Amino acid sequence: MGYAARDNQAESYNGLEKILEVIEPENPELRQTVLATYKTASELKEKYFNQENSSHHGITFYINHDPLESKLKINGGNAEFLDDYNSVLHQEGKELIEKIFNDEERNDGAVEILANGLIPSIRRLFKGDPDETAAENGIVAKGHETSYKDWGFAVPVFSRHIYAIHASAKDHKIYVITLSEKGHLRMMHAGKISYSTISSEIHPTYRQYLASNKIDSNKRVSSVTGAEIPYHTVHEARERPIISAEEALRMQFAILHEQKLAHGHYY
Repeated sequence: MGYAARDNQAESYNGLEKILEVIEPENPELRQTVLATYKTASELKEKYFNQENSSHHGITFYINHDPLESKLKINGGNAEFLDDYNSVLHQEGKELIEKIFNDEERNDGAVEILANGLIPSIRRLFKGDPDETAAENGIVAKGHETSYKDWGFAVPVFSRHIYAIHASAKDHKIYVITLSEKGHLRMMHAGKISYSTISSEIHPTYRQYLASNKIDSNKRVSSVTGAEIPYHTVHEARERPIISAEEALRMQFAILHEQKLAHGHYY
């Protein structure tokens, strides 16, 4: 048994959808945003890494970070805050990401994406010590210097990938998606590689769901322990007021603006 994450896009998307259904059964909006971000990165991979010996700086995304509650601190001193209402769910947002991808100066750090798909800032840097975070999460003993293997990478990676998985371990609510310099595509969640184009990197917690075509809607996976926990409210979604996509975007950016004013670039 087992599952191989091949370059076949449809198969990769289906596999990722299965994992997201287990991790986020109550949050279809976040699932949609994570999948759209992964697809955008995958399209960049297909376009820019399909030649032999091709190489690029790559790109990093982080999704669903709440700076007011998260233990993960993200440097905003060099950040570029975007004023446009761009979303990774829309073509304009994907085109913006491709421009950032090909701009060495603007592609210095991570791209922030909100749970609803909005792209409020770029050039973000994850703060903290990956070695300390690894010890806090039981990955290594305290005081031990971590290697790429400790974090689950099958091949050597640059430090930005270590900081990316460290960020996901520091804040179990976020998702980090990286496209590496060699075209390897990964999704990280709760300190684990939850999906990767290198199949051996996929953590067993998530790989088990790829071996089956059926997801049990009454169970979900704990981001803390990796164990299955009961879930009884999948089919109890309440009705929400319907508003236009444009109105939703404007409301979200208005909230962001107020937060920045209140907390002085709190990122």
